[in-house]
Amino acid sequence: MKLTSYPFISFEGIDGSGKSSLIQCLYDKLIQLGHSVWLTAEPTSNQFGKLIQEWILYSETPLTPQEQILLFTMDRLQHSSMIRSFLDRGYIVLTDRYFDSTTAYQGINEEDCLLIQHLQRDLFSDRIPFLTFLLDIDPEISLERIQRGKDQFEQVAFLTEVRKRYQKIALENPDRVIILDSRQPLEILEKKMWENLLEKGLFMV
Repeated sequence: MKLTSYPFISFEGIDGSGKSSLIQCLYDKLIQLGHSVWLTAEPTSNQFGKLIQEWILYSETPLTPQEQILLFTMDRLQHSSMIRSFLDRGYIVLTDRYFDSTTAYQGINEEDCLLIQHLQRDLFSDRIPFLTFLLDIDPEISLERIQRGKDQFEQVAFLTEVRKRYQKIALENPDRVIILDSRQPLEILEKKMWENLLEKGLFMV
């Protein structure tokens, strides 16, 4: 199996959608095939990523959407530099969340969306995923799947709006974003993922 150029793929969806399991399936298969692969995620384990994780899990002080946007962007600046480094070294890069997550979770109104679009255009226009898999699911189902304690984002009403914004992203980016119905079993999702990878020409036998 031969890899074509620009091997940068992101996986998106609300927690409990199965994206982390699916990205792990792809990573394992590519490693098995002998490829060099970097599996990464946002928030990262870097300085700003740790701040985000501590805020999501432990903070009782709410941040404004604008503060959240800037904090996630600072984390992404460090992350995108690492992504570029791995791509330049010939790695396939798979990321569990990227800039679409900020649009979906923090793009609550027009002002916030414009800020996100401005930052993405100015800072990340040269590091856009070739392909994004969006695992779509009803929030009530996704929350039932989560066994750990829920964080501040994991509320049905909020996630319903996040889901709508993800669907809007897919509608506006049909060449990049592939929607997968994550009510389906993992093996079916994996099969559909590979069908789309082959159809997009990212991999050639």
